[in-house]
Amino acid sequence: MGRFTRKMLAVMLSAAMMVGLAACGGGGDAASDKQESTQPAAAETKTEETARENAQKETADSGKTYRIGYVCKHQLDEFMQTLRSGAEEYAKEIGVDLTFMSSEKHSDVEKQVQLMDDMITQKFDAIILVATDPAALLPSIKKANAADIPVILVNDTIDEEAAKAQGAEYVTYIGTDNYQGGVVGGEFINEKYPDGAKICILSGTVGNPAGDARIDGFVEAISANPKLEVVSNQPTDWSRDQGYSVMQNVLTANPDIDVVYCAADLIALGAAEAVTQAGKAADIKVLGFDGSNEIVAMAEEEGSCVIGSVAQFPADMSKEAIDACITVLEGGTVEHEINTDVKVLPEQ
Repeated sequence: MGRFTRKMLAVMLSAAMMVGLAACGGGGDAASDKQESTQPAAAETKTEETARENAQKETADSGKTYRIGYVCKHQLDEFMQTLRSGAEEYAKEIGVDLTFMSSEKHSDVEKQVQLMDDMITQKFDAIILVATDPAALLPSIKKANAADIPVILVNDTIDEEAAKAQGAEYVTYIGTDNYQGGVVGGEFINEKYPDGAKICILSGTVGNPAGDARIDGFVEAISANPKLEVVSNQPTDWSRDQGYSVMQNVLTANPDIDVVYCAADLIALGAAEAVTQAGKAADIKVLGFDGSNEIVAMAEEEGSCVIGSVAQFPADMSKEAIDACITVLEGGTVEHEINTDVKVLPEQ
């Protein structure tokens, strides 16, 4: 039999829907955290499930399954864990052979290079990469190019000029428009503090494109209100522990701050702990970035210093990345940048 293709899936969906119009039952996909504007009808959902099952059988019978490698930063927070679970659940659903690997620490670039090299040596069909240090991974991407293995970037993009200078090419970047996410966070603070506020920014690692964009977008948005003042901007290496210790130092130097904007929820958790321990939860509010369940739940608690998080949708990113891999492997093309949704949660 022929291998699994999007065209095959489309034909199966059409046929299944014709014979299943009278069927009923089945809710939405519980594995997905994607925010849908409307819910599919029960009959439609049932026929989609049937078509997916048929496509999975066809893939198994054909003897051809795409082998996709997924190299991630770490598994230390909910965002990265959801990238993995979303990818693994979707790969299983559509019959893709997915190998997910990650380093133990956020900053372990050498481990990511090793994982990339191993996947290139093993001749994976495609590689999805969440780069700890995008510039440092350029030689690995170039090796993948030489081996005709397409590389899809998720969450962290790479400077286009730097990539071209080293002769490295990636198919697409899939993730949040981090600059726009920063803008959304800044506009949220503008609305919360129209009469002004003193703001502390806790960034990740200086020079990281995604983190820098989140800060730049935020600063650009709050500049619309001259009464909003950034009094401190400190790096934390994307660490909860450093978010806590750096926040303690900031509170000593700037006890009258009103807002803390964090470039990631992991940082926000540490900052919130420091603010709470200092007895200032009523006076200083923390805004995170990622939309993790833990931070959003804290924002809904009465008396919490957390007021929300600029939410990303990591499961959607992984699904889009796998779809992009399949499209390219079947000779198709995808946009060079695919942005997923971003908004502040909990919704006000």
